[in-house]
Amino acid sequence: MEETKTIQRSKILAVLLSIAAGPTFGYLWVGAGRVCVLLLCLQCAALAGGALLLSFLVEVSHLLPLYEIYLGGFLIGLVALLYFWSDIYRKAAQPFSPRWYNSWYGYLLVLSGPAICGGVFAHIIRADYVEPLRFRSSSAMPTILPGELVIADKSIYRKRSIERGDMVAYKKPANSTAPYDESNVKYLHRVIGLPKEEIQIKNATVFINGNPLSEPYARWVNGGPPEGEYGPVVIPEGHYFLLGDNRDQSRDSRFWPDPFLPQKSILGKITIIYMSWHGLDRIGREVK
Repeated sequence: MEETKTIQRSKILAVLLSIAAGPTFGYLWVGAGRVCVLLLCLQCAALAGGALLLSFLVEVSHLLPLYEIYLGGFLIGLVALLYFWSDIYRKAAQPFSPRWYNSWYGYLLVLSGPAICGGVFAHIIRADYVEPLRFRSSSAMPTILPGELVIADKSIYRKRSIERGDMVAYKKPANSTAPYDESNVKYLHRVIGLPKEEIQIKNATVFINGNPLSEPYARWVNGGPPEGEYGPVVIPEGHYFLLGDNRDQSRDSRFWPDPFLPQKSILGKITIIYMSWHGLDRIGREVK
């Protein structure tokens, strides 16, 4: 009978590989195949559901500040990693018989599997449900500051119609005059005018069907032409009129060749600021 081959890994090398390539790789390296498979499945699920997980954090942010949830998650993750590294160190001291997965294709699967799986599911989630976005423009100030990361809810308009006051992410239609390709560029402005409404701006005040609109979110600094004067115009069916909150620094509907944005160009509603470098109090702030 052929003697079964056994090997023993270097404990230090096993830990270093776990730090560099992740605990799943480390467990596979020391022959703990079952633990490796379990962690691999959990890792794929976490990567695939990352956007949905972020959306869940948004829902519970009213119970606890979002930055505290982030800090708690970081500490839990760090404790878990320390446990995994110490466990891999202990397992490396035990000889084991290599299996079929202790080969180059097994290690390749561990390294590439989560990225492929996570990428596919993340694409589906970002396309149809929620998408994290970052805007560098100052056009939404003071509601959203340059560089802040926000969540766009792409499913909300399957449940209700677009409403006045919604801060939305959108892509500009093809008739834009920008000197570059905007097909993959996402913009952010607030829905002000709805289909079939007459909109006019006089002396930095928006009028809808002749009635002044209350806008506590809007900031007019100059308030003069062309920023503070526009219209009157009637919005076509299936289209919307958008303005930035920072009215003097926003290239919005007032400046487009065709000022009306078709509904199909709207990607989703901006719901929350999930990361900001402008103060902890802005992390988790609901966008209103």
